[in-house]
Amino acid sequence: LGGQDIIVAEVDPGSELTNIQLAVAAGGLASFHYPVAPQPRWRYAPAGAPEPVKSDDVTSPFLSADAPVLVLDYFLDSVDRDPDFESEADEYLEQFVNVTSTTLSSTERDEFVADLERSDAAVRGHGEFIVGILNRLGVEATEVHVGLTGDRVSDENTVAAALNDGANFSSNVVNLSMGIAPCRVDWDGNEVTLPPLGVAAAMVQRAEKLAGQSPVVVAAAGNHGTSTDCVEPYYPAAFSGDGAWASYVETLDLNDVPIDLSTDISTLQQTTVSVGATGVPQDTTGADSTRAAFSACDADNLTVWAPGTNVISDYQGGLAAWSGTSFATPQIAAALALGLLPPNP
Repeated sequence: LGGQDIIVAEVDPGSELTNIQLAVAAGGLASFHYPVAPQPRWRYAPAGAPEPVKSDDVTSPFLSADAPVLVLDYFLDSVDRDPDFESEADEYLEQFVNVTSTTLSSTERDEFVADLERSDAAVRGHGEFIVGILNRLGVEATEVHVGLTGDRVSDENTVAAALNDGANFSSNVVNLSMGIAPCRVDWDGNEVTLPPLGVAAAMVQRAEKLAGQSPVVVAAAGNHGTSTDCVEPYYPAAFSGDGAWASYVETLDLNDVPIDLSTDISTLQQTTVSVGATGVPQDTTGADSTRAAFSACDADNLTVWAPGTNVISDYQGGLAAWSGTSFATPQIAAALALGLLPPNP
């Protein structure tokens, strides 16, 4: 299927989702497509809607990188809604109802679809905007669409496959302005936290294949800074941190793990850069050491900060100002591609 093997895993009825995921992941990079949300949903990371910018003053770049940055993002038409949106939304809604045994009124169904539609609109032009930031910093981009139809999200299998696609190995720097806070719910309704080990395996394999070329994945730290989960790990950015998640995985009753926790954790730490966003300068000097209110504040896993508030770039044929760790991330990716930062800052 799409050039990849189909993996069949037999599990007992009522098995926990974590065990189902690892049963499938043991046979490859794919992760189980969770029935409540067909596979953990990897969301892009804008902190709000873009605001149009009237000025057409674009500064020409004076630097250029030797190789483009690989941008894994959403690159379908940024103006028209995905033609498959309705059918995908209906399919998602049906899965939600079947698994949760929830009975929804027609009004609730309409609200459910409307919420998906808001999500659909929120990230139109997301990939285009990121490429524009790179271009303005003198860096070209290789665009790889990893979005799923429906509500503008991606999943673990799609991201892992793109990372390990040999066609994408011309770029040693990867921009991932997306991710997941890995909270799952098992069949008994209990929360289970499991990092995206399929993507971790793909990142390790990519680093091994590009050894000697300073491979790095630059990932957004997430925009959950205003919630009580401000310090919650957001992956794959959190793979840059202290590796506390590995100790948690070791406590789980798992027969197979797709990475070697004794050795691969070091590779992940050395080749992952987690980017948080700073806010608007507080004085006329432009100095600003403050975290943007929306930015994650996971100190154990954050590598570096970059401006992420009212960043200006290309949007739907013009310019717009947009905020989010999504847009701090390509600034660091560009600095790495230009050799302005060491491979592991």
